[in-house]
Amino acid sequence: MTNVETAKYKAYKLALAHLANNEAITNEEPVFASAYQAAKALLDRIDAAESMRTSKVTATTATRNDQRKDLAEITFSVAAVMKGYAEKAGDTALRNAMSLSRGEVFGTTPLQLSTVASNILAQAQKLLEPLKAHGMNESLLADFAAQLEQFNTGNAPRNFIAERKQAGQLVSDNLRSLTDLFNGQLDGMMLLFKDKYPDFYAQYLIKRAVVNPARRKTRVEGVVTDKAGGSVLAGVLVSLKGTSATTLTATDGSYYLNAQPAVPLVILFEKEGYKPLEVTVIVKRGQALLQNAALEK
Repeated sequence: MTNVETAKYKAYKLALAHLANNEAITNEEPVFASAYQAAKALLDRIDAAESMRTSKVTATTATRNDQRKDLAEITFSVAAVMKGYAEKAGDTALRNAMSLSRGEVFGTTPLQLSTVASNILAQAQKLLEPLKAHGMNESLLADFAAQLEQFNTGNAPRNFIAERKQAGQLVSDNLRSLTDLFNGQLDGMMLLFKDKYPDFYAQYLIKRAVVNPARRKTRVEGVVTDKAGGSVLAGVLVSLKGTSATTLTATDGSYYLNAQPAVPLVILFEKEGYKPLEVTVIVKRGQALLQNAALEK
């Protein structure tokens, strides 16, 4: 996850934990309970995808390390055979070139190891016939060449990297869906609990404030309900009088409007069959003022 995604994930987890600890409250509103369960399912998907991504990162590193160790081992072994041949043949230059300690082979950088291995393989292939008397054979060199190619191309790690990217994309996609669910449904519907369960509502806001970038914008938001029955009202026209800012409440009764800060604003709620309602508010810069409304018929 990116830093932003990690911050959002942690705070969403906190908010959902708060809801989980108060399911007796959330279950009082079936619509909210349904959205909450959907959010939990998305969080589970994120956890699963992130676990997969992390395992692929670990597997990539482990596989790459194994490749490096295997290549270093066979490079050191072939160099030792060639050193033995050079000593018997009196080839001082070759003996000096093949006089490598384990530390010199195993302690090199990947690029240095690849270069050393390539040079040793090339010389071993040229001297294969005389080297056979010292334990060299076609099979060993073929294995050497295969390990060097795999190390240079990184075939196995590249597979892991592709799977890691896929898992990372799943994390991002589900986190985006979770963000939409919080912003579009859960946050607005939480207003249904504001009056009856003020502490529960306040604790939710504390946890959500951490991850709701939209709250940095100056705006008003809330849920519109039927005053008599308490049900949410969709399709309510919400506007700021004297401005062009208007919107309709969603199916969950929620709305939001960007607002000018530090001036008195009159929010007008209108729906056919209900009396218009006006509410005057003042919104601080950067604040998302929560203002719900209950309309009378």
